[in-house]
Amino acid sequence: MRGHRSGLTVPQFRTLCYVDSSTGSTLSEVADFIGLSLPAMSRLVDGLAEKGLIKRRACHDDRRLVRLSLTPSGQSAIRGARALAQTKLAEVVCRLRPLEQNSLVGAMRMVREIFTVEPLADDEPK
Repeated sequence: MRGHRSGLTVPQFRTLCYVDSSTGSTLSEVADFIGLSLPAMSRLVDGLAEKGLIKRRACHDDRRLVRLSLTPSGQSAIRGARALAQTKLAEVVCRLRPLEQNSLVGAMRMVREIFTVEPLADDEPK
């Protein structure tokens, strides 16, 4: 997807992806995920807001917090990048022999199982 990020920097694009997957995330949460200081993250979000890709709003519970969400343009940018990436991936996979495709699918299933977070039962330690 990084190859189809519509002129955005990698941190800007990663920010849009994170906000898209974590609706209502705070500026602090995104800064932690991206690995930027709060002031640097604030400047990055300012740039995305100026481009009309992201919205900031004060949290109703704690006005010190800023919640982020994508604008329709931001959602469109993410959808477009995903569609282009999926098309490219499909082209590459289609060139594989059937046995290679099956091996790839098996490996992807294994990776999904490894990285799927299972919710803890109430009696399990956290």
